Amino acid sequence: MSAPHILSLRAIEQQPDPKDFQSPPKTVAVLLEGKFTSDWKNRPLPEDFKQPFTIAQQSKPTKMIVISDGDVFKNQVGTDGSAYPLGFDHYTQQNYGNKNLLLNMVDYLTDDSGLISLRNKEIQLRLLSKARVRSEKLYWQLINTIMPLLLVLIFAIFQHYMRKRRYAH
Repeated sequence: MSAPHILSLRAIEQQPDPKDFQSPPKTVAVLLEGKFTSDWKNRPLPEDFKQPFTIAQQSKPTKMIVISDGDVFKNQVGTDGSAYPLGFDHYTQQNYGNKNLLLNMVDYLTDDSGLISLRNKEIQLRLLSKARVRSEKLYWQLINTIMPLLLVLIFAIFQHYMRKRRYAH
């Protein structure tokens, strides 16, 4: 029988040394652009592969982003199981730019540079006049319910007439 292990909480009483937490800045993401050497460049084809096939030595001009931690794009989850918005820290109640980073990365990689500038524009809602809505409510309800029915009825009559004319003996 082994001796019981003793758990010590003395580490809590010790103040951490700030020198232990000082390090040079770390690279967390890298953008790679250009032509890359093919992974298949020096590999032989399988023996049973009979079709003529050429392996590209280099890729076409390509872009890729390599991120050191995938949790950058991971939502935090509340105690009830619902997910918080991307980039929201529920402990500090702050919104960080994770969502904008992801959207900008996708836009950049798909060459949609115009989308980045469009996202920063504000949308102005033009609300309807409540008095006009009340006065024209019945009119638009009738238009939106009767017009589709009339169109279907006209189409059915037209189709019936065309079939009768085409297949009449």
